[in-house]
Amino acid sequence: MNRASIRCGDRGLRVVFCLVLLLLAQLASSLPGASAAGLAWKYTALGDSLATGLYAPSGKGYVSVYKGYLGTDTGASVTLKNDGRNGWTSDSLVWALSASNDPMGWQADCLGSSVITVDIGGNNFRKARDAYRAQQGGGADNLDGFRQAVATFKSDFSGILWSILQKRSKTNTIIRTMDIYNPFVAVDMKTTTWPSNPGTDFDVFQQFYNEVNQSIADAAAWYGIPCAKVSVAFNGVDGRTDPVKAGLVNNGSAAVFYDTIHPTAAGHQKIADLLRQLRYAPLK
Repeated sequence: MNRASIRCGDRGLRVVFCLVLLLLAQLASSLPGASAAGLAWKYTALGDSLATGLYAPSGKGYVSVYKGYLGTDTGASVTLKNDGRNGWTSDSLVWALSASNDPMGWQADCLGSSVITVDIGGNNFRKARDAYRAQQGGGADNLDGFRQAVATFKSDFSGILWSILQKRSKTNTIIRTMDIYNPFVAVDMKTTTWPSNPGTDFDVFQQFYNEVNQSIADAAAWYGIPCAKVSVAFNGVDGRTDPVKAGLVNNGSAAVFYDTIHPTAAGHQKIADLLRQLRYAPLK
């Protein structure tokens, strides 16, 4: 066989190979769940009642809004697994993500996800506040409960991010978190529960609230996970903005029962917008 015929044979093989690749690409694009961009993502939302969308109109919380953004902005076909649980604190979530028998199935959800969001901490703050206002916080200044809550949260939150990164890599997963807002600004500015502590309840609580949010920012930065600054959007840079008055948190006067803790539709939209602004690296 001469060299010319060998070269012709090579060209023929290349043509066949290219045709096979083209057919495979066409087949993949026709499979269920394939999008125009060829992306199919599972999105797992972890967190508390913010993630579940409790009291959000039509149940359309920030998670469902963000899911829509994922599809619109990237062209991906997105399926959602909402693993939020009402009332959960950081110790509940770190347990679910680290227990050896995967009791909630959330570790498996994370393992198979291209997108993961995490919100947690609001209930830690609320429970410490409730104990203080009931004068059951502990210690001479009624603040031992807050101190313990902050210390526990710091350890838990770092453990939550670490556990997620044991299942998914930052190189192939959109992982996002957020800090917490304070819905009690107006009420606590009018209250002094423990007169020996300087200032109003707001002044007393703010130091712990800031410490919790700083711990979220520090842990997120350490693990290289983008963090949405929900606290600034809801409470302002100085923390003194009332999110109820701003229309971001329910005012309790709706026709159906809404508390004065959870976001309005505008509040959920704001959280989703903040997540959207973090974009979609490393996948898009």
